[in-house]
Amino acid sequence: MRLWDFVRWVCCTKSRTLCLLKLLLFLVSTLLILTLVAVGLLEEALSWTVSPLLVESRASELRAKAANFNTTFLRLRTPAYYHIANAKACQPDTPFMVSFVISAPSNVANRRAIRKTWSTIRLVGGHHILTLFALGMSTSLTVQAELEEESAQHGDIVQGIFIDTYRNLTRKTVMIMQWTATFCPHVRYVLKVDDDVYVNSEGLVGYLQSLGDKPEDLYIGRIHWWVNPIRDSSSKYYVSEVTYPEQYFPPYCSGTAYLLSGDVALKFYVASLEIPFVPMEDVYVGICTQKLGIAPMHLSKIAGALHYTEDACCYQIIFTSHQVKPSEMEKVWQLIQEGHKCSWIQWHLGLLHCKLLKQFTSH
Repeated sequence: MRLWDFVRWVCCTKSRTLCLLKLLLFLVSTLLILTLVAVGLLEEALSWTVSPLLVESRASELRAKAANFNTTFLRLRTPAYYHIANAKACQPDTPFMVSFVISAPSNVANRRAIRKTWSTIRLVGGHHILTLFALGMSTSLTVQAELEEESAQHGDIVQGIFIDTYRNLTRKTVMIMQWTATFCPHVRYVLKVDDDVYVNSEGLVGYLQSLGDKPEDLYIGRIHWWVNPIRDSSSKYYVSEVTYPEQYFPPYCSGTAYLLSGDVALKFYVASLEIPFVPMEDVYVGICTQKLGIAPMHLSKIAGALHYTEDACCYQIIFTSHQVKPSEMEKVWQLIQEGHKCSWIQWHLGLLHCKLLKQFTSH
């Protein structure tokens, strides 16, 4: 009875059933938190690369073609590839990183929010950052005219000669790699990011500086594993067995945001000339990099599809957050500009703190 008296005192109730339910809830909550702690710490501690041992022998052939590829032809054919080329964006000084924001013609508010927030950071630790928006053509003459005015005003748009649709996302990604290889061949890093993603440029560049002065064959992001091709022809994600016959796609980084070292842009473009397109651009990048013998590297602070809560410390610690609306992007930016000081625990258990906060504030 003494044990029960103690348990009853802890539960603050005389009802045995209610007390047991409270204890069960406490144990389940504790187990959930411990699981999140274990997973979070493990993910944060591990920045690993997928083994390149399964790479095809074709890699050396593709890499040789890239090494001998003359981009002069691409430069001469600029009017055939781009409606808005922005060919001098990397001049006179080659940037440390080009952030290519994948946007749609109608997403004016998203571009406006990015221009007012994270893309205003153009120099980090003495390293220049360039932000450009990648688009296809609009079927609306009015929207297209507005885009041309927007480009004239801001000078940060690259527009390819193809209709901007979901099925052309892969083509848009090929375009930004072609553009980089043609007009910015010596850039150290390329960030591909969606226009609903907040980017912590300072944190990201700080991390990239730790990778050395001459990065090569880097493909970094949040890795997806063992993804099956969709064989249903009515799906927008449909991939035929002729296009891709394997049971699983190779490991690839989430398309919301991923990084490539600058040398990969040309290698990827050359590979794309021979490898059939699939509509999911992130999957296609994974296919091409595998063919090139480049293995993806997992980076836990790149959110993938995760959306983090509006917390100043989280947005100073993580590198990207997905599904950030324009109004929220400006709110987060304002929080950061206020110079909020984060606690020792928040810094040293940063990613874990953000994930726990997300769990307890999600609806």
